Amino acid sequence: MRTVENSLSPSKTQAPSLFLERMQFFYELFPYPNRPIFLKPNPKGSIDAHAGFAQILAGNSEIPAGSRIDDLQLRDVRHAFSINKRIALVGCGTDEPLLFRTLHPHNPMVAIDLSHRSLLRAERKIRWHQLKPVTLVHGDAETVLKREGLFDHIQCFGVLHHQPHPKKLLKTMAESMNSGGTLRLMIYSSNGRRLERGLQKKFNALWRDILPHVSEQQPSSKMIKLKITWASLKLLCWRLLLPVAASSAKSGRFRYIGLSRARVADALLHPSDHALSLRDTLTWAGKYGLRLVSFRAKSYDLGWMEAHTHLQTPLQTLVAEEERGNISTNIVLVFQKVGSI
Repeated sequence: MRTVENSLSPSKTQAPSLFLERMQFFYELFPYPNRPIFLKPNPKGSIDAHAGFAQILAGNSEIPAGSRIDDLQLRDVRHAFSINKRIALVGCGTDEPLLFRTLHPHNPMVAIDLSHRSLLRAERKIRWHQLKPVTLVHGDAETVLKREGLFDHIQCFGVLHHQPHPKKLLKTMAESMNSGGTLRLMIYSSNGRRLERGLQKKFNALWRDILPHVSEQQPSSKMIKLKITWASLKLLCWRLLLPVAASSAKSGRFRYIGLSRARVADALLHPSDHALSLRDTLTWAGKYGLRLVSFRAKSYDLGWMEAHTHLQTPLQTLVAEEERGNISTNIVLVFQKVGSI
């Protein structure tokens, strides 16, 4: 398995971003989501993540006669995405390479992440399950995508929020797609992580201390690591005590985090988890030649909202609900590359 050089290295980048260096520092400490190595995803339960599913949504491949979107089987979506088409995983973490290699056993695949430690764990998982290697690239996504050629499908889940310039990364992803290619994007709703962001603010001063010490060469970096590790352990204890110390509603609100220190840190200790406007994201996508073909999110009042065709009216409803702060889940968007920038 090939691991490309770190594009954040001073020898490779004239002006490394302190924002991205802080992000890299965080994910080296807490590789995410870091599930146990022996757990293998069930491809039949992840059909909507398959690139062929996005191709069907985009109208590039037909649904089998007599079937509906909800009836699609793994064989149907694999048929819709040939094995020579390329896939990019932007901000892949420890687990996405395993999921996508399980879904796409033979496709050329490039997985990109700021954290070298996360990529090493991703590689270990793929080897453990004896799957075909994935090209793992250590660096920031903008730089890597520009040199890796064009792709037919890009997966980018919860990554735009952790970028110094999310608009630039979206533009780079659009430029890195073949015509007719698809982008599966997840963004947080403005209200969905409101409580998490409130807790994150309590550690702002701690993260400000990190900026002068992001280099491993600095002697105080060990003390900074210890402070962050101690903060993460306190948060984990808080999460463990929630079921007995808080109301069922509050405990249920954070149940999704689980009991992993990496997941607790990602949700409650994250240094750069800024809100992102759905309206702005859609405007940028349109400007960059991306056409929305599907969305899925849950409203407190309207329940699950999803659409795959005739998007105009329901999309307006989704945007209005998001601007009211009424979306309780992450928002999953699928785009098709239809034009040039």
